[in-house]
Amino acid sequence: MEILLSGASGFIGSRLKENLRQRGHKVSVFKHQDFGRPTSYIISRLQNKDAVIHLGGYPIIKRWTKKNKERIYSSRVDSTQRLADAIKRMEKGKPGIFISTSAVGIYKENRKNTEDNPAFARGFLAKVCMDWENAAKFLEEETRLVIFRLGLVLGRGGALKKMILPFRLGMGGKLGDGKQDFPWVHVDDVVAAYTWALEKNDVKGVYNLVAPQYADNQQFTKALAEALNRPAFITVPAFAVKFIYGKAASVLLKGQRVFPLRLTREGFEFQHNDLLTALKKTV
Repeated sequence: MEILLSGASGFIGSRLKENLRQRGHKVSVFKHQDFGRPTSYIISRLQNKDAVIHLGGYPIIKRWTKKNKERIYSSRVDSTQRLADAIKRMEKGKPGIFISTSAVGIYKENRKNTEDNPAFARGFLAKVCMDWENAAKFLEEETRLVIFRLGLVLGRGGALKKMILPFRLGMGGKLGDGKQDFPWVHVDDVVAAYTWALEKNDVKGVYNLVAPQYADNQQFTKALAEALNRPAFITVPAFAVKFIYGKAASVLLKGQRVFPLRLTREGFEFQHNDLLTALKKTV
């Protein structure tokens, strides 16, 4: 297949690009600056591609200043809208599948969320996710559409890279009371799920891309400490997290209880079901 991939230099995208090429697919890279080019250029890049995979986005765990919120929103919603609008305008040679991305931050906390039984949150992050998905759903009548709602992605890089240092220094610990849900997924399973959706023609719609094994922040902290063979007796108080990240602290102090109902029901096999084993492989 000929695939157009955005976010190809990122934590997930670089691994996905390598995997797709190893499987014999031809991957073309759509760079961040390409979203600012004329629609005619975007159409030319989309022409006769079998698939489009849209990844990337400005980091969420930063202080939500006005400028950062604009970057977070635009890098996800506006970029998706530009691709969707270009595909809509194409008279022929449209991609056969569009795979987009979202996040579990769309869900309310303190309840079980599956694709069949969701409850959506309010607030900045939830709005980003909803608008992000709606921009992609603009294409439902044009092509096969798949949207993955990601949890915390574990791997050598990404958010985990920032979390590990305090643990290596013996200063790791739970965040706040540690009771917040902490949905996670290994990057190997993320790459496998995107590839699965690409190559399995009956896959479409929204999927929760999180590991089947549930964990809260305290359980995650204990597993990470054990994987690193380091203590984790410190509690990082909620006020300290809020002092550092402002309103963005809600990403760390609140969580969503999410389960991958559709993936497991439709036969996708996770390589990493056990959190401790996944962390040991990663760190």
